[in-house]
Amino acid sequence: MAFSKHQERANTILVGVISGLGVLTLATSFHGSQTDLIEYCFKPNNSPHFCTPDKRYIMPVKEWQTLKSEPASNRRSQIQKKATRLRIIEATNPHKWAWGLISAGLFSSAYLLSKARERKLIEFLPQYRNEVKQSWLLNKIQSINTARKVEYAANLDYQLWQFSADRAARAKQLSMLSPEEIAIFQEQARLQAQAEAQAQLNQTTGKPAAALPHGTPGTMDEQTRQGKFEESNQTWVDNFIKQTALVWGNQGSGKSWFARYLAKRKAEQGYKVIILDPDSNPSEWRGVAESHHDFEDIASFLRWYVDELTHRYSQFNGSTMTEEEWREQLWRDGDAIAVICEEVTTYVDLIDDKDLLTKFFRLALTKSRKQEMPCTFVSHNNTQSALGNIKGLANLIGRMLQLQLETQINPETLQPTASVQGLVKLDGNDEWLPVTLPRIDSKITQFHAPNPTQIEIPHDEPQETVELKLSDELGEPLKTIWLFAKEQGDWIKPRDIQRRTFAALKGKTSEDIRRYLGLLNDMGYGELEESDGSVVFRAF
Repeated sequence: MAFSKHQERANTILVGVISGLGVLTLATSFHGSQTDLIEYCFKPNNSPHFCTPDKRYIMPVKEWQTLKSEPASNRRSQIQKKATRLRIIEATNPHKWAWGLISAGLFSSAYLLSKARERKLIEFLPQYRNEVKQSWLLNKIQSINTARKVEYAANLDYQLWQFSADRAARAKQLSMLSPEEIAIFQEQARLQAQAEAQAQLNQTTGKPAAALPHGTPGTMDEQTRQGKFEESNQTWVDNFIKQTALVWGNQGSGKSWFARYLAKRKAEQGYKVIILDPDSNPSEWRGVAESHHDFEDIASFLRWYVDELTHRYSQFNGSTMTEEEWREQLWRDGDAIAVICEEVTTYVDLIDDKDLLTKFFRLALTKSRKQEMPCTFVSHNNTQSALGNIKGLANLIGRMLQLQLETQINPETLQPTASVQGLVKLDGNDEWLPVTLPRIDSKITQFHAPNPTQIEIPHDEPQETVELKLSDELGEPLKTIWLFAKEQGDWIKPRDIQRRTFAALKGKTSEDIRRYLGLLNDMGYGELEESDGSVVFRAF
């Protein structure tokens, strides 16, 4: 096959050379004149200056000589008698016909050679295909081997770094322990090593492993399986309770479980926890204040969040309170909310209102903490694409509170698993600090009960009948608003209505809802009170 390639290359060069010579000879055959010419003119009255260039004529010599034998009746025979011959113009290319024949021969030769090359290529095409397949397979194997080498080197470097980080963290922990605690720790390590050695010995000899004692766990593995939280060593988590933060890591690093742990802690602190999780359902988040799982509902909540945060700042700017007094009032009124945004990178792909996303992310990153509306974003990375790839957020993301969850590779399944280790970057700080994550033995799905003000108030049958009759007299969305207010049985705010994402109120703003409450008040379906720019309504 190598020989045929050389032949093909030589054939191509030869065809090109012959074709080039054919073009040259063809051009030569069209150049110049092939016969001698006679230049003549007519001189009436023997005028010496009459034969000007514009009155001169040419004729082939053979044709001039033929006119001598022409009869007198032929008018052309008079040319030779009356014309004056000036000169003979010799032929510049007397062999034009030869050059034309040579050109035709060269083009024919090039055509035949190209046809011969084509037949040769068709003959060797199956063999060429086999060689291409073999070379592709070899290149593929080589690229796979190279990728495996790079992956192995990267994993080895990561394991070495993790080992050194674990040693540093362990040394720091040991430096903080008392001698008695160090002795207990060493005893636990000795018992764990003894149990592992005994288990390996039993596996080798075929004997069943002895059961470990129960009660207070003695080894680290037992403590992990029991799912105990070492709250004394998790004080760094408090930063993520009250601040807007980004939790990120690779697949299998434990982001979702840690987000649930944060939701539980936030609920215990008194926040109304609101979950935005497009990959789950309400059964996964029992007990939170609200959970939204459809992207249309998520977009509606984001719209409410932007309006609510903007409204709170407007109220605060018009009040006479200090920041501390304002935040205390938010807690007293039960308006402290915490939002957990799961799979936040998918929002930009499935929510069409990009202007809404831009406002939400910007306000959440800059204005949420002082209005007790912190957000926790869960993502796969900490680049600008983590929050929808919205322009201008890179600097804000770089300065915010972050937690990177680390993974380790299971040597048996070669799958990433949570390492219970992470790195924390505090707000406004560029230094990453190693931390140990809370150990969670199972996924948290039970959270605190909802706020009592949102619990449905039971009514007896006659009262319910009266309410239905009254509501039938109202059109939408007044009917939906009045039934919701009647169900609450207490004073409600426009944001309480907007947050419920009723279908009849889709696309309505806080100002629209205030106007509807005013109409209900004017129609005698409830009472409305206004103070310091805020509005509350209670249904009759």
